[in-house]
Amino acid sequence: MSFNIIADYHTHTNLAKGHIPLFNFVFGEHAKGSIESNAIAGIKRGLKEIAITDHGYKHIAFGMKSYQYEEIRKLIDNLNNSSLMKDNNFKVLLGIECNIITKNGDIDVMDEAIEYLDIICAGYHPGALNDLFIKRNYTEAAINAIKKYDITILNHPLDHVNPDIIEVGKAAIERNTAFEINRTHKNMDVEIIKKLRNLGVKFSLGSDSHKSKDVGCFGNAINIAALAGLTDDDIINAYGIAHKSMKLLEPGKKNL
Repeated sequence: MSFNIIADYHTHTNLAKGHIPLFNFVFGEHAKGSIESNAIAGIKRGLKEIAITDHGYKHIAFGMKSYQYEEIRKLIDNLNNSSLMKDNNFKVLLGIECNIITKNGDIDVMDEAIEYLDIICAGYHPGALNDLFIKRNYTEAAINAIKKYDITILNHPLDHVNPDIIEVGKAAIERNTAFEINRTHKNMDVEIIKKLRNLGVKFSLGSDSHKSKDVGCFGNAINIAALAGLTDDDIINAYGIAHKSMKLLEPGKKNL
């Protein structure tokens, strides 16, 4: 099974510095690429679209700062208007990889930042300032987040957590939220993906690239999707029905 993949909605850049400057100095940056270098890599891979999805501000080591989004929105808009993008029929989306931080489904993005975004991804990350018992209550947390916010993709849904994925999937169907199959993180097994697909869940294959050269590289995510019997119509970053109906925000408008 081969897929007509046209986008990568999980890429990181060197813009997210976190809140402990010494951490980046000692251990190095979380990601190496820039917005433009990720875009160029996507073009070389034959993609038509990528999303820049750096971590939300409550990720201590690698989070974005809320004030950055206005400036990055301008950078992306200018890049999308450039001859490089237009000549290659390519587009960059501004997104975020939020942290789900409470049982009530709160995520770490301010309302004013959401107004600059095209896409919201969300998931659990150990490096974020989460409620103490968030892992124990992650089924409820994920469902509440999906219902509360316009989340396009629930990233690596089983990485570090063990929710009732079928119940989370039912909420995702209602809210048109896709489940990610990640290149590097722990994934749902093939049988679970089959069950979710039969329910009507859509999926996104994510490179989770931290270097520009990895943009559009989906590795084992492709194999897992193929083994689960997914088609382009099940995958929002493939050319098919799921892509045409995927959830996008409208920058400049209140999306909550």
